[in-house]
Amino acid sequence: MKIAFRTKKIGFYKTIMKEVAETSAVDAQMYMQIQPDWADAGESCWLDVYERSVKIAAFTTHELAQDERLTAEVHSSPSSQYQLPLSSASQATGEPHFVQILSREATWIDVKVDLKSKRKLRTVFQAPNETVDVPVTTDSEDPGKPSSLLQLHTVDVSKDERYVVVGGSDGACMLWDSQNRAQMLPLKGHVADVTSARFFPSSQVVLTGSLDFTLRIWSVNGRCAAVMKGHLGGIEDVAIVGRGRNVLSCGTDGLIQLWSCGTQDVIAKWANDDQSPVHCLSIMDGTAQLLVEGDYQPTTSENEAETDGKVLFAGLDNGETLGVDIRARGAVLNLEGFAGSIISCAATTVTASLPMLFTGSEDGLLTVWDLRHTSAPLHALSRSSSPIYSIAVAAPSADSPASTCSVWTAHGDGACSNWSSLGEKPHVATELTGPQYDAVRGIAIGDQTGRVFSACRDGRLREYIPHIVT
Repeated sequence: MKIAFRTKKIGFYKTIMKEVAETSAVDAQMYMQIQPDWADAGESCWLDVYERSVKIAAFTTHELAQDERLTAEVHSSPSSQYQLPLSSASQATGEPHFVQILSREATWIDVKVDLKSKRKLRTVFQAPNETVDVPVTTDSEDPGKPSSLLQLHTVDVSKDERYVVVGGSDGACMLWDSQNRAQMLPLKGHVADVTSARFFPSSQVVLTGSLDFTLRIWSVNGRCAAVMKGHLGGIEDVAIVGRGRNVLSCGTDGLIQLWSCGTQDVIAKWANDDQSPVHCLSIMDGTAQLLVEGDYQPTTSENEAETDGKVLFAGLDNGETLGVDIRARGAVLNLEGFAGSIISCAATTVTASLPMLFTGSEDGLLTVWDLRHTSAPLHALSRSSSPIYSIAVAAPSADSPASTCSVWTAHGDGACSNWSSLGEKPHVATELTGPQYDAVRGIAIGDQTGRVFSACRDGRLREYIPHIVT
């Protein structure tokens, strides 16, 4: 079954603009950026403090009075750079900022800035606890020649946190036993870049997608159990439905496909009228009824399981985000784009009544949507103009309020940011360092310990044990 979604197009009409939402000067976001190798810098390192705000406005056409389109404008102020003493806690320096090291350990440093306007900015900068080089593997390696490193595109960690999988350039895919710290096991089969890798809930099976148009299913012993073919373009992302009888994929051919792992057949597929490439996928459980208006007749297949109540979200190259009821096969949401291409997304239900969607764009905009009210985003945040390649959501603990749900974003300038209090007053609480401005293409969070793994273009897998300030 193939379903095409019709997306609204806006012609070349004279437009008028009205402001929908703007981050005011008082509430504009302040950010800090530290020297990437601060942990090895010695006596001091540089620290940048800067401000960025996002203004959301709606364009309304005269001819189509009901047709509005949101657009985002990012405003930034020049940064102020300081030398941050690392040998001891800093004291008050000059105006207009007061920079202080609250505490420091070997792998993290807690920095606070008191601003003249009585606002406070506090961020923990975290160096990796372990860095693992991921070399290019060939069948005829010269033992005397140093191995070059892969460009990494994706990472995931198993539910039991024993295994970590990374995918990279030229079909390379590697499995690392993080418990035994064993040498990486190559998963050989793909012939083009591996763009997405996901563990099944069992922690024993891995799903990968590649620009070679195929998906593959692997056991953790390295055996390829299945190859699934059906895309007409490179695969950009994959997702696993429930326990894994079905999986989803999206690609540069503009298709989203639902697969049966048992038969390796396509059960359903969706397309968009623009044939816009689909870059990312995320599945939300148990929220279809919150987004669907009226009754609907679900479409089922004998090879389909655990799709009831699940909604998939997909980010498109044209900037739109689609929401699809997997079981009913119908669109339940179409968020018009107001930034660049949507290249990462993550959906979560913090509570049964609070479905949230996070999207990341190629021009660095993190957009937070309350899916009950989608006329305008809850927040639009911009740490920098670098692409947001990956988003991972860390759910709050049982005794934490819903608003403490935190989100990790991986950026094209080498940073990974932990955004806290996204339901109320968002801010970057922790920033992972290490890469020297090489893009971080993937990020994954351990369900049990909260460890964070990042995959970087420099060919290194980094493991962090974040120090989170409450």
